Amino acid sequence: MDEAPSWYLAEGGKTLGPFTKAQVVEQLQAGKASKTTVAFKHGTTPQWTALGQIGEFATAVSATAKVPEIPRPVPPPAPIPAAVAPPAMAAAAPVVAPAPTPAPVFNPPPAAAPSVPQAAPPSVAPAVPSPAAAPAKAETSSALEYHVIGAEAQCVEVDLEPGTSVLGDPSMLVCCDGDASIENGSASFLPSFWNRRPTGRVKLVFGGLVTGAVAVLDSRASGGAVWCRLDALLCCETSISATGGLKTIPGSTHGEGIVLHKIEGSGLCFLQAGGRVLRRRLGAGESLRVDSACLLACEARLEIDIQHSGEGPRMALLKGPGVVWLQTHSPSRLVSRLRAAMRPQGA
Repeated sequence: MDEAPSWYLAEGGKTLGPFTKAQVVEQLQAGKASKTTVAFKHGTTPQWTALGQIGEFATAVSATAKVPEIPRPVPPPAPIPAAVAPPAMAAAAPVVAPAPTPAPVFNPPPAAAPSVPQAAPPSVAPAVPSPAAAPAKAETSSALEYHVIGAEAQCVEVDLEPGTSVLGDPSMLVCCDGDASIENGSASFLPSFWNRRPTGRVKLVFGGLVTGAVAVLDSRASGGAVWCRLDALLCCETSISATGGLKTIPGSTHGEGIVLHKIEGSGLCFLQAGGRVLRRRLGAGESLRVDSACLLACEARLEIDIQHSGEGPRMALLKGPGVVWLQTHSPSRLVSRLRAAMRPQGA
């Protein structure tokens, strides 16, 4: 199983993440984070802590700390002015020409020394600010600005610029600014939330029905098509559509089956997951058996078959290559167990 993203970084008043440990290391190596950047992971850090004080990133922090320390050449303080003076005196008073005979021997080395500070400092100075400016250019591959909030019970906050919109499920909306407009479009499968302000952003917050995590799927990294549970979709970019068809997968017991919708397009999708999100990448020829109630989403290129034997549970068999997203706690499975416990005996 791939490590689920669970690290959050905060810098400049913004919270970024979640990231895997490897992605945090990449942020350090790319100069987008430093030893003073604060991080948080539930169960690992009791509070926001600088990366330089977290043991898991000690090696990465110490490696990146050495990069900016570029030695700057320093010209000799005394010999250079002393050596430059004799040629000016010789030009002003040619009568002293026999005396400076040693000067031509000493003069060429100092002439090369001034060229060192002239060439080296310009090449070093512009290189110092460039890593600090990098994070402001690309925090995410999408133009949509969002923040996943929380650790165990997560929600997603979306910031809309004037004249922009996002598709969302109104039943999953926690709150929004009072002048955000909700419009039903005939071409979209979900209502649109618009920012009609001439200036200023509009904030929207979407949350799930159960305690769990928010999975962020980028359809561009999945070939533009993903099978996902539409009842788990919180919101998505307007470039996403769900006209690709339906796929029904029976569950282990009655009432646990799911319906997958094929969403297509180029953009971000935010899904609610019960418990934690597990991400598994299957190579060509690899397969994975999954309880359908725990299947959250998968890339459309995966093959999905149903396996069952006699009275045993029905499982979804996923065949690679492709990526699968799973939830560890299924709301439908909990409901079916409660329903069975409340059913009168003998009924």
